[in-house]
Amino acid sequence: MVSAEVAREYLEKVADLLLEFSQADTSVKSYMCSQSLLNRLFQMFNRIELPILLKILKCIDNLSTDPNCLENLQRADAIKYLIPNLELKDGPLVDHIHSEVAEERAQEKANKAPAIRFSQYGLSSVLAAVGVLLST
Repeated sequence: MVSAEVAREYLEKVADLLLEFSQADTSVKSYMCSQSLLNRLFQMFNRIELPILLKILKCIDNLSTDPNCLENLQRADAIKYLIPNLELKDGPLVDHIHSEVAEERAQEKANKAPAIRFSQYGLSSVLAAVGVLLST
């Protein structure tokens, strides 16, 4: 039997690998957007600790930057799983999430063009709402 601490360490290593892969090129991201993997990732949202959840959210965000992944994210009902994260109002990682949202907004302004992230399917609204809630 594996202890809870060992299982958590392995889960964190898997999240680190997924985050690394999500920053790769289109072909890698396309493999990551298989329905089975996305469904497993989204099902984990309510079962994992916040530091690991943050890595998985970053992974989903990275995947959303690739237009070839957007349809798969929609088919996997990404919005349904992202919306509960709007309830995050306090906790150790809220400031970190807020700073990342602010950093991305500043980066978009510097580029003078909005990021493509989640834009086609209304997911940008969910992420913007997360940023607004975290800033209050």
